[in-house]
Amino acid sequence: MKKQNIVVIVIAAAAIIAGAAFYFVPGLNPSDSGTGSNSGNAPDGSGAAGQKVSYGVISGTARAASGATPKFESVTVILSDSKTDAQKYKTNLSADGSYKFTVNPGEYKMSIFQGGSSPQLPRIMYVGAGETFSLNFSVK
Repeated sequence: MKKQNIVVIVIAAAAIIAGAAFYFVPGLNPSDSGTGSNSGNAPDGSGAAGQKVSYGVISGTARAASGATPKFESVTVILSDSKTDAQKYKTNLSADGSYKFTVNPGEYKMSIFQGGSSPQLPRIMYVGAGETFSLNFSVK
């Protein structure tokens, strides 16, 4: 094989690896979606056929508690490590009260950081790779 062919193959392999890193490494995927800043998030979506999914999803919708009129966009929801209380992810609710976290598998404590309160939170939950955990709650 000529040196030129080897160089082309090495460059192509490096480009493929770099592209995969942007898709699979948490926080690097520019198409990550969700509400607010889901800092430290993993890629959103499902794995291709035969590909192992290494993240889970926690999502749901907040509703106004009886007699309350919260401005959902000002409500910040956080996920913390359930054992250390270290904050791992945070986002603001969307205007309709929905939220979505794409997370590494683990046990998390969800709570409202600012902008309201909920009788259903804090709540400890576990989400595994490829799993979706849905949690709806009311906000005062």
